[in-house]
Amino acid sequence: MHSQEFNIKSSIKSVSRLTTQWVAIIIVVVSILGGSSLSAFAQASPGANYYVSPSGSDSNPGTQSQPWQTIQKAANTMVAGDTVVVQAGNYAAQRVQVTRSGSSSATITYQANGTVIMKGFIVQANYNTIRGFEIANTDYRRSDEKKGSGVYIRGNNNVIENNYIHDNALEGIVIYGPPSEPTASSNNIIRNNQLFHNENAGIEVNGRSNLIEGNEVWGTVQCTPALMAVEDNASDNPNHLSCPNYPSVYGLDADGIRFFGQGHIFRNNSIHDILLGPPGINPAIGDFNDDPHIDCFQTWSNTYNEVAQNIIFEQNYCENLTRGMSAFMLDGGSNNLTIRNNIIKAFTGINTQTGLHHLYLYNNIFINDLSIVDPGSFAILFYNVSYSQVENNIFYNQPNQTIAAIGSTTGQVIDYNMAFNSDGSNAPCIKVGNYICANPPPAHDQWNVDPHFTNPGISDYHLQPDSPAIDAGLAVPVTNDYDGNPRPFGWGFDIGALEYSGATSPFADVPFSYSTTLGGVEYLLYPYIHALYEGGYTAGCNTNPPMYCPNQIMSRAESAVFMLRADFGSAYAPPVAPWGTFTDNWSLGPWAEKWAEGMWDAGMTAGCQTNPLKFCPWDQFTRVQATVFGLRIKFGLSYTPPPASGTLLADMIDTGNWGTKWAEQAYLEGLLPACGTQNGKPLFCPNDLVTRAWAAYMIVKAKGLLP
Repeated sequence: MHSQEFNIKSSIKSVSRLTTQWVAIIIVVVSILGGSSLSAFAQASPGANYYVSPSGSDSNPGTQSQPWQTIQKAANTMVAGDTVVVQAGNYAAQRVQVTRSGSSSATITYQANGTVIMKGFIVQANYNTIRGFEIANTDYRRSDEKKGSGVYIRGNNNVIENNYIHDNALEGIVIYGPPSEPTASSNNIIRNNQLFHNENAGIEVNGRSNLIEGNEVWGTVQCTPALMAVEDNASDNPNHLSCPNYPSVYGLDADGIRFFGQGHIFRNNSIHDILLGPPGINPAIGDFNDDPHIDCFQTWSNTYNEVAQNIIFEQNYCENLTRGMSAFMLDGGSNNLTIRNNIIKAFTGINTQTGLHHLYLYNNIFINDLSIVDPGSFAILFYNVSYSQVENNIFYNQPNQTIAAIGSTTGQVIDYNMAFNSDGSNAPCIKVGNYICANPPPAHDQWNVDPHFTNPGISDYHLQPDSPAIDAGLAVPVTNDYDGNPRPFGWGFDIGALEYSGATSPFADVPFSYSTTLGGVEYLLYPYIHALYEGGYTAGCNTNPPMYCPNQIMSRAESAVFMLRADFGSAYAPPVAPWGTFTDNWSLGPWAEKWAEGMWDAGMTAGCQTNPLKFCPWDQFTRVQATVFGLRIKFGLSYTPPPASGTLLADMIDTGNWGTKWAEQAYLEGLLPACGTQNGKPLFCPNDLVTRAWAAYMIVKAKGLLP
């Protein structure tokens, strides 16, 4: 990620990615209070709040002072509207079965507080939210996704968000819904999860009208250790053949997202670094892929998987440049798929099999590697695909094929596209029928015309002011662009995934229109993130492309960077090794230890635990905890708010609670807005987690960086 340091989840990514350089995060935001536990979780809710801790007991009442020990106890107890806060710890043996449903106005919530490691969830219910867990190392049983996936869903209106799901025996997340029960799962939301090193696919989606948004998938494998431990010695494998060559296990692969069913939306997902190593399985070097066909998105149909139809893919990023692999692998009669505003770096962009129809490809950018010379590489390969449209796309650095519409072309419309190779070579022609160049070519195409990207070398595909792609597209059913900015901006639609608007955001994932809703109120947060950037307080979370990661939850390690630089200037350098004050495990983010030492040396923290002394660098922060640093950023490190009234906020009425006075004063100072109202009073939602976007809001307010 950017600069020198990066947070816990980014650290894990950097270990796994072999082709992407991640550097550090500078921005930070939340509180590091000396020695205080800061565990205020009284939140307005239609139901009760319960707590789980590794040191608890299931014979306890489940209160904060007398928590339960197992998450399953909470799952067996909670009813609509209830929340369980699972305190940090190792619950690695616990796989939770969720069978109780909430309602549309009263969901059941499972909330991790800090790093909570466990074995996942089987959700066979409706209206449940699972947030903030680390889910790993599930058990394997052949073809049993209920047992082996990180999260298994059979139900409706569930939300799975902000989880880190890795190294599971089968897929990371599975939404159930075969052709025999196509509506078994619907209207579920899979949002802002990180999925690494899972078997077969990061996410598999079936059913109806599910939203898959803001997830990152990388490092999917064909052969997990859990699978091999069983199948290498299975009774129907008498010759002990190794993975993936088992005689009775079929279809082992390594994909990003698999999709089936109807009505889904896939938006703002990032799929990358699913890699193919040398032949065979090489665990010693972390290579668990032998011969997968790697696809960012894949579908087919059979007895177990329904035909994919009426699905939208928008604003996704796919990087899959390995020879022979695809961004989209479409089969099984898929139809009525809309693929728009995506950035696709792939050996083959759209790879279709026969029988597909009504595919709509609008305003995408297809990028390849000019050094890969292979006639089997296509930006788009249509094979007997009828009644489809390919318009307003840019094909960049395609050495082999751009569009090949082979076989029947009934009802196809291909026009208003642009192609350019940066080495001066001619972009391949559009081929139709039996691989014959279209003659005449489409009337409005711009072939061998430089689109004038801002800086394609660092994956910045915004258009420069003189780009011939500006206003050169066709009016198509696309209302915004890859960044979320409205289309059209000028008098016409631009070609490509990014609409020229006269200026560009410093971050690819923060469009000018970036906003979020809190308590039913929409807040435009782009100005705050931009002000933070202009003030030198952040360089983002990723350099190529530049990103801010606005939906990512903040950690104590990140907050240390910001607090030290906020107090001592941007040139501040933390102490050099040797360190050793804190006894935390720093292996997942070695960069953070020196910043924790800096906090200690400056007298700005007493740690999170005294015996042994720990800093808890990866703990996530709540709104009430964030108020402490927000107010101290504004008024100085020695600031303490006046006593609490207990009457200002509807959900913080206990004047004896340490957080009430901080929340009241932060609200009065405008550092964080209300999250809703109750009986005419504002709600503060003290245990809601703080994202990087809201961190920017609070810092900018505290520092007075905007008028």
